Amino acid sequence: MKFDVFEDFISPTTAAQTLLFTACSKRKEVLQRTMGFCYQILTEPNADPRKKDGALHMIGSLAEILLKSKIYKDQMEYMLQNHVFPLFSSELGYMRARACWVLHYFSLELTRRCLIDDREMPVQVEAAIALQVLIGSQEKAKEYVTPFIQPVMQAFLHIIREAENDDLNNGIQKMICEHSEEVTPIAVEMTQHLAMTFNQVIQTGPDEEGSDDKAATAMGILNTIDTLLSVVEDHKEITQQLEGICVQVTGTVLQQHVLEFYEEIFSLAHGLTCQQVSPQMWQLLPLVFEVFQQDGFDYFTDMTPLLHNYATVDTDILPSNTKYLEMIYSMCKKVLTGLVFLLVAVPELVHVTHSKLTDQ
Repeated sequence: MKFDVFEDFISPTTAAQTLLFTACSKRKEVLQRTMGFCYQILTEPNADPRKKDGALHMIGSLAEILLKSKIYKDQMEYMLQNHVFPLFSSELGYMRARACWVLHYFSLELTRRCLIDDREMPVQVEAAIALQVLIGSQEKAKEYVTPFIQPVMQAFLHIIREAENDDLNNGIQKMICEHSEEVTPIAVEMTQHLAMTFNQVIQTGPDEEGSDDKAATAMGILNTIDTLLSVVEDHKEITQQLEGICVQVTGTVLQQHVLEFYEEIFSLAHGLTCQQVSPQMWQLLPLVFEVFQQDGFDYFTDMTPLLHNYATVDTDILPSNTKYLEMIYSMCKKVLTGLVFLLVAVPELVHVTHSKLTDQ
């Protein structure tokens, strides 16, 4: 897998990049000789495309040094114009992908086009990675991409589903926060897409190859949904639509007892009950109680904010439904009886619940 932080530790490619970067930054004349070597390959008319790929890989790996060098900084535009931009029209997918990779630090428009228009998944992945780096490091890049934010978001979501690449989740979360106004109209569509991708990803069994990578991707998806909820919280109609999708996702996790996602789904549920507790959120409580009875005892700390909202936000429904009151009180009692050290959250929740029981 290309984008794997654990594989990077043992990757000969990563080791070679580190050696090259260190040599060019520490040893005199090494940078000059290296760039001369790369330039010779790039200007050779009939050079093997794979050699050009390697030369561009070297130049991209040295971008930080080159952009700080008085000698090479002004030459980068010429290099990109003559040796990188033409590759966006290459018949070879890996060369188009390499062009995107090199442009992590240099260009935006062609990267955006590769993300949205190119049909090769490796090219789209490289373009997405490049685009999020550019947006994260250049203020003008953020402004430039604003008119295209909706197709860019849709392209990111498509790549996350097809490639199950967790590297893109952080980038899409940042763009959601920075372009909340543009994202709001498509928030429901995005959340539906993310929910479908999440269901697809968690179908992988724990013993299947790549299950750890898929788990990281799924966790990133839940965090992205949480980010979407936070930016549309002032739009009640949109929030209500997102709530239905989130309830389905939460129900799937709880019914399948996917323990590693309990923290994230309880965070989602908590966010949806801070202002009001809708009927469908109340329907989630019996499922939370059932999960707690079976395997959720150790996750009570994660449940507590949600349970606190049940007990304090909707003060009309809870006193009128002793079944719900008894569920919350039973969980608190079991935790305290089990001598679990939750000395702050639980007593407060017990106090609130007990006061409502005694009012009956």
